[in-house]
Amino acid sequence: RAVFCITIFSIHPGTTIWTIIITHSMTRIIKESVSNQIKPLAFSQITKPLTNNQSKIDTKNMQLLSKKTLSLLNTAFHYDRNELSAGTLHFSTGNFHRAHQAGFYHDLFEATNDKRDLLWGVRECSVRGGGSYTEETKPALEKQEYLYTIVELDDQQATPKITGSIMDMLPYQEDHGPIKEALMQEETKIVSMTVTEGGYFLNPTTNEFDPQIDAIQHDIQHPDKPETVFGLIVHALIQRRDNGQPPFTVMSCDNVPGNGDVCQQVTVGLAKAIDAELGQWIDENVEFPNSMVDRITPEPTDELKRDVGCDDWEYQDDAIIFCEPFRQWVCEDKFCNNQRPPLEKVGVKFVDDVTPYENMKLRILNGGHASLCYPAALLDLEFVHEAMEHKIICQFLDKLQKTEILPQVPPVPDTDLDEYWGTVRGRYQNSKLSDRIDRNCEQGSDRQPKFIIPSLKDCLSKSTDEKQCGDGLATVSALWCRFCQGTSESGQELKVQDSIQEIQDIATKAKDDPLTWLELDVYGDVGQNEKFRTAFTAACKTIQEDGVEAAMQKYIESS
Repeated sequence: RAVFCITIFSIHPGTTIWTIIITHSMTRIIKESVSNQIKPLAFSQITKPLTNNQSKIDTKNMQLLSKKTLSLLNTAFHYDRNELSAGTLHFSTGNFHRAHQAGFYHDLFEATNDKRDLLWGVRECSVRGGGSYTEETKPALEKQEYLYTIVELDDQQATPKITGSIMDMLPYQEDHGPIKEALMQEETKIVSMTVTEGGYFLNPTTNEFDPQIDAIQHDIQHPDKPETVFGLIVHALIQRRDNGQPPFTVMSCDNVPGNGDVCQQVTVGLAKAIDAELGQWIDENVEFPNSMVDRITPEPTDELKRDVGCDDWEYQDDAIIFCEPFRQWVCEDKFCNNQRPPLEKVGVKFVDDVTPYENMKLRILNGGHASLCYPAALLDLEFVHEAMEHKIICQFLDKLQKTEILPQVPPVPDTDLDEYWGTVRGRYQNSKLSDRIDRNCEQGSDRQPKFIIPSLKDCLSKSTDEKQCGDGLATVSALWCRFCQGTSESGQELKVQDSIQEIQDIATKAKDDPLTWLELDVYGDVGQNEKFRTAFTAACKTIQEDGVEAAMQKYIESS
């Protein structure tokens, strides 16, 4: 008769480790009655950094995370990964997707007793060869049988969780054969994506789909040989329509206002450029739910791994993900054929209209990041939590939120906006995330129109008192302009990464003529508003003559 061994780790350091020998006949009882209680305890103890009275583990002998490692760690999933079906195909394999959507799917599989919930396993793919997908992410996850650890970080603890919702990562081929095949499989019911804000082929001036972009023109001229995500989606929908197959839902999970509407605009626009009737069929038969997603997910740097003590774990994970404990996903409840995963079981909110939640998150959370990052960079701060420890930046941001941002956010069902800002503020202060300032400074011309300018427009339109015309948001624009000049106040070089290639030259010219900056397309009509132009010019002058802190202090002390 087979004999099994279970090791139970005590939560009290220094106490005895107990080993229980059990027979095969007892395993079912243990699995059904106590495994869920033992698993978090055993896992947390195994992955806890070693204390001083323990000998350091030889990392050269650490076993790579795999199914075999799970059994050695006395950690087992509630679900059988062999029973998963790939109902979800996801474009892009970034850290955020694995920390957020894939994490929710894993929690659903863990929580359910309904085998139908296992129909939503995840496959990942990329339309780009080389780079991190083929050279780093896919090889690492493939060796680990697509298992990886999500580590939630706060100032008190690091909470790791091995995650198994990803079934496969499709190999890259120039003709995208594996992706085309997956898109045609009956089990594929949702095609989701995190292709970043800049991946939707929009005209930066009109914010509308731009069919003249070279990659889109290629897919229009060669619909059987698509190169873009949307070209592949349209190619698959043509075949599904012609074969009598039901269409799949297309779900954007990007940080883009109205992301489902944008996704629909691009997909239908591309399809109509190929065939007008095809575009109409997609518009009438394919669902594109809007969604709001939120979880701060920093880069898994070597420094962060050392801080968490990964070298002292009893297994090696080359695809580890770090994130904050907070997460939120609000999604419109509209899916093709009414087929969707029941993610409400694990906290996802399905609603008729995402807009209120989206406005709240984009303006308060993302707007806050876009407001604090530039003064922080100009003052040589490296992390978001350091910016929150800077008295003047913190006071500036508090007043900005309470005076100019929160009042412009429409009501959100069952949500107190002041409490939400308090939660966001606490998230910014999480020192363990090591959320880098330079990450938040990137692509300002893509982010400012989404996160700052909408609040500014509303502020100006409602303003009757010149003192309440958006002076704080004007100061944010002036700080962005000063950042784009490329040096901090101490003279340190700043890396300006932006889709507008000449933005540093424009910022430099604005030293002599600040209004030059407001000619950027991102400002549109608001750049011609006299109240804003006056406040912006005054903020630029204060920054140039008296410094960054003085400009923020002037706003703090204003009535």
